[in-house]
Amino acid sequence: MRKMDTTPSRLCREFARILGSTPSVVNGVCTATRSRTNLHPVVLGRPAESFMFVPQAFSFENMNKSGKALCLGETVLL
Repeated sequence: MRKMDTTPSRLCREFARILGSTPSVVNGVCTATRSRTNLHPVVLGRPAESFMFVPQAFSFENMNKSGKALCLGETVLL
């Protein structure tokens, strides 16, 4: 079994820098994550304490020969 490299590439680090996030590699996929600690969401009149309300996560997979890659993003909108 081949060990997968978990060191973010230069492109991955630049991707994360643009997004103001932290780069990492998960299952060979570049990810950029960030917690928005300046948000204090209120849902149905009560403070939301779940960490699910504040993260942002973006990723992109390896580019094909045409330079296209699958890019995904997840964020909470208030």
